[in-house]
Amino acid sequence: MIQASEQGEQTPAEEQDDRLLNPAARPDGEATAEAVSRSAEAGPMGQALGGAVVSPRVIAACLVVLVAVTYWQVRHFEYLNWDDTGFVQFNPHVQGGLSVEGIRWAFSAELLFATRNSDYWIPITHLSRMVDVELFGAGPSGPHLVNALIHGLATALLFSFLWLATAKRVPSAVCAALFAVHPVHIESVAWITERKDVLGGMFWMAGSIAYVQWFRKRGFLRYAAVCAMFVLGQLSKPIFLVFPCALVLMDFWPLRRVSFPELLNGGGRRKLVKLVVEKAPLFLLTVPFVLVTVHAAGRSIATLGRLPFSDRLAHATVAYASYLRRVIWPSGFSALYPPKPVPDAVAVVLCGLLLLAVTAGCFRAARRAPYLAVGWCWFLGVLFPLIGLVQVGPQQTADRFLHLPAVGIYMGLTWLGRDALSRLPGAHRRLVGGVVVALCLVGLTVANQRYLPHWRDSVAVWERAIAVSRSPNGLAHCKLGEALQDRGRIDEAILHFREAVAIIPNRDFAHASLSGALTEAGRGAEAVAVLEKAVGSGADSVSRRLSLGDALLGANSPAEAVTHYREALRLEPANLSAHGKLAAAISRQDGPAAAVAYLEEAQAKHGPRSPEILMALGGIALSAGNSDRAAECFREVLQVRPISPTAQANLGDIATARGQLSEAIEWYRRSLRSHHDRVETHVNLGGALLQAGRVEEAIEAYAFVVKRRPKWAVARGNLGQAFLAAGEPRAAIEQYGAALELDPSLTNIRQDLGAACARTGAFAPAREALERVIREAPSMVEAYANLALVSEAEGDRNQARRLWTTALSHRPDWPPALAALKRLEDRGAADGGSE
Repeated sequence: MIQASEQGEQTPAEEQDDRLLNPAARPDGEATAEAVSRSAEAGPMGQALGGAVVSPRVIAACLVVLVAVTYWQVRHFEYLNWDDTGFVQFNPHVQGGLSVEGIRWAFSAELLFATRNSDYWIPITHLSRMVDVELFGAGPSGPHLVNALIHGLATALLFSFLWLATAKRVPSAVCAALFAVHPVHIESVAWITERKDVLGGMFWMAGSIAYVQWFRKRGFLRYAAVCAMFVLGQLSKPIFLVFPCALVLMDFWPLRRVSFPELLNGGGRRKLVKLVVEKAPLFLLTVPFVLVTVHAAGRSIATLGRLPFSDRLAHATVAYASYLRRVIWPSGFSALYPPKPVPDAVAVVLCGLLLLAVTAGCFRAARRAPYLAVGWCWFLGVLFPLIGLVQVGPQQTADRFLHLPAVGIYMGLTWLGRDALSRLPGAHRRLVGGVVVALCLVGLTVANQRYLPHWRDSVAVWERAIAVSRSPNGLAHCKLGEALQDRGRIDEAILHFREAVAIIPNRDFAHASLSGALTEAGRGAEAVAVLEKAVGSGADSVSRRLSLGDALLGANSPAEAVTHYREALRLEPANLSAHGKLAAAISRQDGPAAAVAYLEEAQAKHGPRSPEILMALGGIALSAGNSDRAAECFREVLQVRPISPTAQANLGDIATARGQLSEAIEWYRRSLRSHHDRVETHVNLGGALLQAGRVEEAIEAYAFVVKRRPKWAVARGNLGQAFLAAGEPRAAIEQYGAALELDPSLTNIRQDLGAACARTGAFAPAREALERVIREAPSMVEAYANLALVSEAEGDRNQARRLWTTALSHRPDWPPALAALKRLEDRGAADGGSE
């Protein structure tokens, strides 16, 4: 513990706090939480903000409420097409909820085997996602709210740690409030995938509290609590590897067990060694976690050959300065910063000088303001594993990397402000302190609320990334194209895919995405040309061959598709997806029997219960009209992989075709629990609901499709049909009109528009629409029928008879026409043959 003479002058209240917090200064060797709670907040910042003593529990609760209010809108946010799909939304282990098999997978993934459903060994994070499914289902609202709740708890724990360690309520609360609302934390909170960030932050703060409590009263159980928080944190987020080093920094401040002047003068080195040794169990626990983390991340770690160390060092120097700027001046945030070339020497030197100047200034002030040196070292040290000297993944920098490092800056600035206020006359402290704190928090909250909506869905997040990028952002263009394609905005998607190919021509996924969009747009020849150029311009790869095969199959060239699928399997014989694609091409070329024979041969090699092969068998059986065999295959898929949205939706289609509407609706709903955004399933669900007479639910299903794909004319026609069935012809007319504006060639929707207009008594527009349908589709008997009803309503029975008779000429013995003619004949007889 540093005495007042080492720390500069202290106020009487600070001296009282030191006596309360310093075990050596008390006869019983312990500063109890109750004693700290009774200490008066009489320091400068406390006076500046009113000097009122507020219960720490109340402050902690208010901080949680602050986070809840700030992030309340995330309950409406969607899954993003950036890791959310693979790690959460379509992760069958997570979507299965808590189970023995799920728990086994959580503790094995990336430890015993590699998987597309995880990036690190983070079993606690996976388990928390399974709990989300148990509590809230498969939708995104629950995980979003839980992320915000965990961030709120971490904020309250940060306040509790600082208050317990310093007995200063107000600066502790201000520091925690900065953590609560600063927009740099939005990526960690509003992105479901980053559950590991907020969960790791919560355990970090809990571990810090446990360390302070152990410092006050040594004991095995209290130290075990520190170790437990470390292990839980490490099982949630790999950055916990630096937690023991952060505890050493806490020994300098706020616990003040050793001072920087002591260390520089040589007298504190023995103390420092002792402090490091007492954390030996934590450092030893770090070793296996380091090995596991390196093993899990090994596939995505850039080698020195790809990126020389000198270049990494240059990037790291500039990155530190960039991160500092984001904390001090929060603007220009993005979900994805494009890779940057090696910084020029001038930028590296300037950023290096800035870092050296800040470092020198903090350590120069270490005697009177140790919090500056500790906060700065916290920022540098906790960020060090993420700074890019060892680069994992495609990103050199990311806002989420600052989630814990930024706390060091908050601590340093908050206590610096507290000391600055102490130099003001007492009459001005309250006004100046209140204004400064209010401006900072209000400004950060406004910045937060401006940036947060950009995380509401995939389109918004990638449009923002492209807008703020200072250099071409190929990956962002590609992800935006995927999001637009998913919403049916295919022409816009193609434009962004072309941008992506131009920016990152060596990335297979960009070419594959462009080809897929062109195929969907009916431009098969262009799709094939894109991939043939890609295959011919670079090294051969499985993904390129598969994509080219897909394009050729879409262009109705199954023989050529077979060639490329076989080549993909030559490169990767165990690629089960390629077996399924090849079977589909063989079915188109040689018939279903040949495809089934091929898949049965593949089953003999790769196992009879391979979900990919079973799905392919089911698809071929369904296309051949063998719904019994198809249903059998899809049910087998679900036995192996209980969460399979495609298999469940296919079973729904089979049940609908059999007229088993209740069963079909249940299958569709099961599929949507794990793939809520799949519009095709919503369309089929709406059709089944409409057939079952559940009109309001059908409207809800079709309305979702229209919201997702507002320019899909057929979707609007379906919604209009549901409104008409619900007895809302005016709402139906609105949807039919919008559909025909998008695609005037849809005669069936124009026929429905005529029928809806007739229902409202608008006979002139009804006649106009129906007569046009008859001109464009002379055999559509429904148009004759509806026009006959319009003529009859207008009193022209002769015209009605002629129209019904014409309908019969196109469809002999059509019961509605026969019944209508009989009715008209009876009415004519009743009227005395007046007509």
